[in-house]
Amino acid sequence: MIHFLSLPACMFVDSDRIYDDLHALFWHLVLTNLRVFMIKIHSEKKLRRLSTRNNSAGFTLIEMLIAIALIAILTAISYPIYTSYINKAKVTKGISTLETVRKSIEDYHINNASYPPALDIATGQDGTGRIVLTAELLSEFNGNLSSFESYAIGTDDYTLTARAIDTNRTVLVLKSGSVVTQGP
Repeated sequence: MIHFLSLPACMFVDSDRIYDDLHALFWHLVLTNLRVFMIKIHSEKKLRRLSTRNNSAGFTLIEMLIAIALIAILTAISYPIYTSYINKAKVTKGISTLETVRKSIEDYHINNASYPPALDIATGQDGTGRIVLTAELLSEFNGNLSSFESYAIGTDDYTLTARAIDTNRTVLVLKSGSVVTQGP
């Protein structure tokens, strides 16, 4: 299945911030549900203690096991959802990086009246030694993408293929003007 993504620059967000927000939301939900459950157990225990005049303090073993089971169930339900959001954020980060690479290649095209004949991802230079990608962009490329697959040039277009750092290693294809995502 191929999805065509052509997102304006304003649509790209900081995926580290998304990751931190999702992480905080996940733990907030877990702890909130645990707190509500523990308050409910504690209030039921108070009622029981008042009615039976039992002077024991603390939670019983059964109450603690139920609380632990509840935490385990909530974690089992929410963890796959959480990881899918993390993977989507990693793919989005890779797409954003390829959009920046696209702008650099287009700048090269404007300045030299042709696309780079070759692209060395290790140095960021074309086949003749001219700089296509800056050191900062190379660092971003290496941090947000797991591998560089290929670069090909046509008469009036180019194709750059890379893989995202998500668990599926999603293939990202940069064609003249847009990024296309493909499955693993």
